[in-house]
Amino acid sequence: MRTRRWQDLNADIIEEHMSSALCHLGNLSYRTGRKLTFNPFAGKFVNDDDANLYLTREYCYPYIVPDKV
Repeated sequence: MRTRRWQDLNADIIEEHMSSALCHLGNLSYRTGRKLTFNPFAGKFVNDDDANLYLTREYCYPYIVPDKV
């Protein structure tokens, strides 16, 4: 990240994403206190609107992330 060269990364970017996402999903399961089922294709939890609230937050203007990036 310091050099901004992808060749300097220790792993492929998708591997790094998957390993960090696994930690985040584990934290969300701990916060809700129950087992969660995540649909990676939809990017949401299956039949769990309460857990889906943890996937994003309400941002303050002007630091808003658009719906479609």
